[in-house]
This record gives sequence, structure tokens and C-alpha cells, in this order.
Amino acid sequence: SLTIDSKGNYWITDVGRQQILKFSDKAELLLTVGEWRKAGETRSLFNLPTDVVVNDDGSFFVSDGYRNSRIIQFDSNGVYIREWGEKGSARGQLDTPHGVARDGDGDLYVADRENFRVQKFNAAGQFIRQWPESPDSSLVFDVEVTRSGLVYVALDRSRDAVAILDSGFRPIGRISFDSTSALFGHNLTVVGDS
Repeated sequence: SLTIDSKGNYWITDVGRQQILKFSDKAELLLTVGEWRKAGETRSLFNLPTDVVVNDDGSFFVSDGYRNSRIIQFDSNGVYIREWGEKGSARGQLDTPHGVARDGDGDLYVADRENFRVQKFNAAGQFIRQWPESPDSSLVFDVEVTRSGLVYVALDRSRDAVAILDSGFRPIGRISFDSTSALFGHNLTVVGDS
């Protein structure tokens, strides 16, 4: 995935390298977290990480999704702070956390792909709520939150849609695509605050 933080730095989550890379807007490598092509489940190793979201202070969260089913928080220098999550389907458990976003209050939204839901946590990893309440059969690939609190959720190709929720996780809209359309993929990027 590709993330741009509030200071204009570019963050690349490289699932093949098992690393998170931070670059300046001048393409200067500023930070590398994880070891080149070395998988693991320690404080310094990922196992197929999927996304990163950055706080205004430079600390960041990584969804370490395909194998480890966890969220890891690091400080702005890439030093481990905490983690949460384990493989499972109960509230607070994860199965392939595929995308992560945060709102203006610092709460995290995790696209819990194989559990067909988005889970909301506070910054310390405590479960707040999920959408939908009773997960259906739509894989959830990504989630983004606008400054105004709207939540956009990319659903799998069988549904070819983006669900739009308000800050209380109530559905307020949907963007649907023709199943033959090449315009829709799995990842979302919110530009501006529309």
C-alpha cells in the first residue's frame, strides 16, 4: 500500500520485502522497519504486512495481516510500542487485517478482510464496535475515514462496491460498479473531504 502522511512523506508497505519504508517528498529514504525478506512475528519482523496509518506526531500503526493477524504501533523512529490482535473471529480478533485507517479522535478502523467486517479500536487496541454487526459474505479489503468522519469501505469483487457509513457506522450510501468494470480495485484513497 501507499500512504502519504500529514508532512508529505510517503510510506510504502511492501508485502514481498516484509518491510515498511518511509520516504521524503524528495524520494529520500527516511526509515525502514522490518528486515529484508525475513518473515516473523517478533517486535521487529512482519509476516506479509498490508497497510500503515500515520499519526500527526509521526508514530504509526501497521496492519500485519496475511499471517500474523495483528496491529502493531511504532513511535516516529520505528521503535515498537505495542501490538494487539490474534487470529480468530471474536470481537477484537482478526483474520487478515488488510487495511487500517484512523479518524480525527485517533481511533483506528481495521478492514478485517476474512471476517467480512470493519472493526473500530481505540489507539490502545480496545475494541469499540464493528460493521456490519452480523458480518455477511463480503470480504472487506480497505477502509478510509474522512476528516468529517465518513467511513468508506471497499468490498470484494463479488459485490463490487464501496459502502459509505457515518461516524456511528450507519450506512448512508453505496457506490456500485458493474462486475465487468476494470475501474474498481481493492484499495481506497480518500482525497480531500468529500
